[in-house]
Amino acid sequence: MGMPDDINHTPLTLHAAGKILVSLDADDSGASDMTHSSFPTIKGYIIDRELGAGAGGITYLAHKQGTAARVALKVLHTNLGQGSASQRAWRELDMLQQLRVPCLPRLLDYGTTDHSLYIATEFIEGSPLNRLYENAAPLNTRELRERIMLLEHIARAAHTLHEHGVIHRDLKPSNIIVSPDDNPFIIDLGIALIDTPDLHQTLTVDGTPIGTPAFMAPEQARGKHAEISTRSDIYSLGAIGYWFCTGQTPHDLTGVTLHEAIRRVGSEPPRPPRSISAQMPRQLAAVLAKACAPKRDDRYGSADEFAADLHRWLTGQAVTATTPGPWRRCTRWVGQHPILTTSIACLSIAGLVIASTFVSIWWLNQRPFQIIIDQEQGRWARMVSVSGDTLYTWESSVSGGVEFAQIVDRQDKLGGGRVIITKIHSAIQQNRNADIDGQLCVWDANDPTQLLWATKPTAPYIKSPAGRDSPTDKYPVGAVLVTDIFPERPGLEVAVCHIHTYDPTAIRVYDLAGNILFETWRWGSADSIYWLEDPGHLIFQGCDNTAPWSEMGYPKIKYRWPLAFFAIKPILGQKLGWINGPAASPDAHPVWQRYLLPPIAMDYLAAVRFTSSVLDNSSAPDRFGITLTLREGRGSLVFTLDRHGNSVGEPVVDDDYRRFPDNPSPSWFYFADSIPPSTNDQ
Repeated sequence: MGMPDDINHTPLTLHAAGKILVSLDADDSGASDMTHSSFPTIKGYIIDRELGAGAGGITYLAHKQGTAARVALKVLHTNLGQGSASQRAWRELDMLQQLRVPCLPRLLDYGTTDHSLYIATEFIEGSPLNRLYENAAPLNTRELRERIMLLEHIARAAHTLHEHGVIHRDLKPSNIIVSPDDNPFIIDLGIALIDTPDLHQTLTVDGTPIGTPAFMAPEQARGKHAEISTRSDIYSLGAIGYWFCTGQTPHDLTGVTLHEAIRRVGSEPPRPPRSISAQMPRQLAAVLAKACAPKRDDRYGSADEFAADLHRWLTGQAVTATTPGPWRRCTRWVGQHPILTTSIACLSIAGLVIASTFVSIWWLNQRPFQIIIDQEQGRWARMVSVSGDTLYTWESSVSGGVEFAQIVDRQDKLGGGRVIITKIHSAIQQNRNADIDGQLCVWDANDPTQLLWATKPTAPYIKSPAGRDSPTDKYPVGAVLVTDIFPERPGLEVAVCHIHTYDPTAIRVYDLAGNILFETWRWGSADSIYWLEDPGHLIFQGCDNTAPWSEMGYPKIKYRWPLAFFAIKPILGQKLGWINGPAASPDAHPVWQRYLLPPIAMDYLAAVRFTSSVLDNSSAPDRFGITLTLREGRGSLVFTLDRHGNSVGEPVVDDDYRRFPDNPSPSWFYFADSIPPSTNDQ
């Protein structure tokens, strides 16, 4: 409920979305804003200044007498016991008493003054979204990612409310405060709903719309209170996403009356996001369109599912939402024009109706939708349809054999259609050919028995610059990452590490037709990949095999090779030589390289992987996380690195790590750009 100290009360010059917020930000009572000539007197509090005013009341910045602790003090206009505004105020008070969640300001006190209710909550330092993001100018890639990261956090905060049985019903930019550390807080539960079995216990039933039209779900605009659910909040989250990305909301409400705004939201379909901003990525547009689907059941099942799809887009994965095609747009139009549709249907032949039915059944039951991987043992991957039916299964005879499987769209110039990318060891059905066992394989999604292309493990398909490869040398595929590495080319690319049994590793980038777009080589392994879009670096974790620890003065270290993290900037069309070692080319080298030190720390490690958890918390697209998991289940540490490979802040340890007193100090695990000489016999 807090606002930043430097906010004044002069009108702001906003873009289209801001004008909507100003003109339509009224509660369901239809009351107009009220002003007070002086601050009210509330026992025990000293009011410093007004933070903001609305139809329901005025919020002040205050502090308790005798302390410097600041609070947000909300005083309702309406007398107690009179009208819907008062009822909603009591509901807000009850909810804040019950809830203890990180995304809500904590209730500190409440009472009455001059027959009006006041509520004191902790003051949240920060700014509301509508003031932080006024600018509706075209966004660059970094700005867009920053906003979508924040939207993902907001969606997860809303999911927390839903898990506690609360539907907000008025999610909008002015009701979301972003703290200086980029954490969102949801405020103003005045019209929220406790999700009880009998909705009529907490909802008015007079058909009056409740909420703010620009961000209101259609069922709210139509006054269908019995239809309001958590999916109504999901629509509002999608509308905030529209506003974030385009500066406009799903419906064009500029310059219209409140009555017309509610009619449009309740009866007209939202505009496709790309009709507002043609530059918006198609997958992101599909995610926002699904969140703002006119029909409640067509939206995401939960705010957490919405957040998960946003995260998939941020990390370069295929989203579950799909852009509505001609057939889907046609069915939506039919639902929105029932009278005209009935007239046309009377003139249609029965065969067309039957054909349409069969197309709908195929869409639900036969169209490939997504890949589900066995998370427990890694023995299978299933391609499922929209309705959840299993269309095809890949199986492995070994635990962990199914390492990668993803369905993606392929651009027309690369062959078109949808394809499935897999990396499976010891596959039972498909990989009877040993040459593709454990290789990157691309299958036709409409016929998953049809192999379109696959990498090969031996020369001449893959051959090191050293030129000493024998027929027995093999380069099986290690890490795989599907993302948009070269924006100047259409579609996604696949980054692959081909790791030799001994020293060399080939790092390649393929397009979805199997063409090699980039290649470089490294002495040592590259076991995992992370894509840092800004500044366009591929980050790798692996061993540096140029010199073992024993040759650097550490004879007692069990782990033979130093562990390194390094970044390269792939350049379209280049095939470079070695990026490290004695044969390294002056033009082929990492952007940066860091070592995990001291060397004895290697003996504690069980696994190292890149993680996006730190990135999510910091909302910083030029940072990434590294998780170090210790042997014998003794916990983990998470480091944050910036775009230059420098460690940022202190490592974060989990509870399992804290339980073991003999674990090494987190300071034992750190990053340096070189290996120091040994000073003792480790």
